[in-house]
Amino acid sequence: MLNLTYTYRLKLLQQQSQTYDAWLETSRRVWNFALGERKDWYNSRSCRIDACSLKSEYIIPSDAPRPTFASQCKALTQARITNSDLNTAHSQMLQQVLRRLEKAFVGMWESGRDFPRFKKQGRMRSLLFPQLGVNPIIGSKVKLPGVGWVKMQLSRPIPDGFTDRDVAAAMVVMQRRLAAVGHTVKMLGEGLRSSSLLTQESPVL
Repeated sequence: MLNLTYTYRLKLLQQQSQTYDAWLETSRRVWNFALGERKDWYNSRSCRIDACSLKSEYIIPSDAPRPTFASQCKALTQARITNSDLNTAHSQMLQQVLRRLEKAFVGMWESGRDFPRFKKQGRMRSLLFPQLGVNPIIGSKVKLPGVGWVKMQLSRPIPDGFTDRDVAAAMVVMQRRLAAVGHTVKMLGEGLRSSSLLTQESPVL
């Protein structure tokens, strides 16, 4: 398997940047809510029955299942019906926030990492889109969810023989409406497949 990663600079218009800024804040709130739900569940199981705090304690029914990626995605779908901010943001992008949280917990269990932390305002810096549709890149433009076509500095061409199918991309929103998009192409046996990954790159001031 051959992996090639390319990073391209994007320039977002003001309205496009405002859309993604709003989506970043929505993503941050989803992360914090889902993390809080998981943390409350764990705290409710960590107290000894003969040594509960006199000040406060987490009380969750003993038969309540542990929050998981699947259960929180289901709850997110229901919440989008009545919450306008959630409904406006890209649904698959919000699911990726929950997937990243799940990976953070797996890393904690398997690799001994710290407990995932809540994110303060401005600390959520990336949006991940698992797919961009058909032919998302045409010439020096890339079509991104919610904002449409965005100009891209095609600093190097995509190698001949690779395709733009099964695209997955992440969008990093930074200062001065500049961002970076990375394109990764993979050769699997005799077939060709491509995906896009976003890598964070500091804007040129």
